[in-house]
Amino acid sequence: MDGSEVGFEPLLALEAMMLSRECDRREAILVRQGRAPFHVSSVGHEALAALAQLIGPGDLVFPHYRDKALMLALGTPVKELARLLLGKAASLANGRQMPGHFGDRGRGVWSALSPVAHHLLPACGFAWAMRRQGLAHVAVALTGEASCRQGEFFEAVAFAVERQLPVLFVVEDNGLGISTPTDRLNPLALGLLDGVPVTRADGRDPEALFAVARRVMNGVRGGNGPAILWCELDRLEGHSSFDDQRGYLSEDAIRAKWDRDPVAAFAQRAAPEAEVAALRQRLSDEVYATFQEVLDEPDPSPRAALDDRLAPAALPSPFRFPEDYPEKRWTLARAVGVALGAIFEDQPQTLLFGEDVDDPKGGVFGLTRGLSTRFPGRVHNSPLAEATIAGVAPGLAAGGIRPFLEMQFADFCGPAMSQIVNDLATLRWRSAGAWNCPAVIYAPYGGYVAGAGMWHSQACEASFCQIPGIRVAVPSTPADAVGLFWAAAHAEDPTIILLPKRLFQASEPVPAEIPAIAFGSAQRLRSGDDITVICWGNTVRVVQDALRRPETASASAEVFDLRSLVPWDREAVMDSVARTGRLLVVQEDNVSGGVGQMIVAELCAHAGTWSRLKAPPLILGRPDVHIGFSGAYGDAYLPQPQEVAETIRDMTGAP
Repeated sequence: MDGSEVGFEPLLALEAMMLSRECDRREAILVRQGRAPFHVSSVGHEALAALAQLIGPGDLVFPHYRDKALMLALGTPVKELARLLLGKAASLANGRQMPGHFGDRGRGVWSALSPVAHHLLPACGFAWAMRRQGLAHVAVALTGEASCRQGEFFEAVAFAVERQLPVLFVVEDNGLGISTPTDRLNPLALGLLDGVPVTRADGRDPEALFAVARRVMNGVRGGNGPAILWCELDRLEGHSSFDDQRGYLSEDAIRAKWDRDPVAAFAQRAAPEAEVAALRQRLSDEVYATFQEVLDEPDPSPRAALDDRLAPAALPSPFRFPEDYPEKRWTLARAVGVALGAIFEDQPQTLLFGEDVDDPKGGVFGLTRGLSTRFPGRVHNSPLAEATIAGVAPGLAAGGIRPFLEMQFADFCGPAMSQIVNDLATLRWRSAGAWNCPAVIYAPYGGYVAGAGMWHSQACEASFCQIPGIRVAVPSTPADAVGLFWAAAHAEDPTIILLPKRLFQASEPVPAEIPAIAFGSAQRLRSGDDITVICWGNTVRVVQDALRRPETASASAEVFDLRSLVPWDREAVMDSVARTGRLLVVQEDNVSGGVGQMIVAELCAHAGTWSRLKAPPLILGRPDVHIGFSGAYGDAYLPQPQEVAETIRDMTGAP
């Protein structure tokens, strides 16, 4: 859409502004009547409706929660706003999203989320996808000025400038972060945006805003890189229906803001008074009738909350090597690189993003060495910013790119966790299946490595396993690494693959054909009748070494490598424990809140398993301590073969 010749249509803007005001009025009434639980007002932000006239097919809007007028101008029906307010089953979010959390894929509106500024990185991801594909579409990302102190704001702006992405950041500056004045807190006032193209605009006047925004948007769409449109406006009501601004603003201050009411001011010059009055009455009647109709619509069934968590993962055909492939034995590290190369051959729309992943380094462990040479333009070094690595993924996916993301160490996922927890993991569910993010995040993890210290030794799988909407896997062999990557590459939801770095250089034979591994399928490594032993990652080798010790010579142990932690193979484990009557879980993560406790809790709650237990289930893992730099700490606090062997002997009563 070339906006250079687009003219402003005042009556379209006026109707959207007035309709938004009527919706806000009706919503506030329903809250006061106790018929709606919560309301977010857009009163004072209505002039932003003018931006809709510059947004074309293929553009994607990442909305702010006060963008009701803009949503209406983009075509969102009043009925959808009513359903959103009342949490109705027929809403596009199936009653899962709060009021003000807009989302409409059919109209090019991203599914909003509550953590402020967190949608700006996905906007960059979408813009990156558009730029990579040579498309002239723009990401329009709106946020409040108080939100601009979030780290995600700075990371998004930095990434957009670095990559010269077609992103228009629209800052809605109403001067308040709930009750806190922001005139001395926001980054523009602090002089932190020097060097970034920032254009100020009157966010109270739709016509003036349109004129400025058209020029800025044309530059963004024309390849000039990102821009910030800083709109000065007023929030005329409280932060939400739970907030009364009279508690922190004087009557004079509130009156002064209402004197600048954008709807009243624009209506005076956009149309004759009689026409405005007639329009107001028509819109009021329409809004009242629509909200009344929606009040009688059904609420979602509680069981509907179980829908749209993960799409069924269809298993692809097995991974096959060419007959003349020279390598017959691989290390786990090599397997990851081979798997990624095969995936990139098979799926042209894949992209790899992470720290130092480009050649010649190929990541700090060399997992991706050679890929950027083999696939030019598809392997990209990221900034040292984990939130950026994870945050761009949903937007890339929305733009048709399947992202593979390397985190340098699992220990460093902390800065990315908000993006993973709040955006990637919730996207399918919060949009009722309209959006999805088939990202694969992989990271070296775990200890048993001398000198790694507490920030390069964490086995933090439990942190990921508690997040609905994500699959989690931990391979322990080269073949399993290939099978899990191959399956993840064909899944439609986020997958986290944790790679035990202690095993990176251990080589094993690999078959010419490797089946994709179904998530939730454990590998039985050994059959037995006396005890069931569950392990994954580094502890697979620990258990195997334990079973070679004399203490376990007479114990018949059945051993499972879980491989997939979410979902995990309940059926295989429960059947085994019901037969052996004993369970030992060996994990590297600390015991409290760990995967082992989850497994034991579920097994003990299952009557058929509980009644057949011959001994209390046990978990061997790290106590609630960190791993220090000295090798003595790891040896003392991580499960060791002798400890495992002695525990198996004691549990089974083996001589």
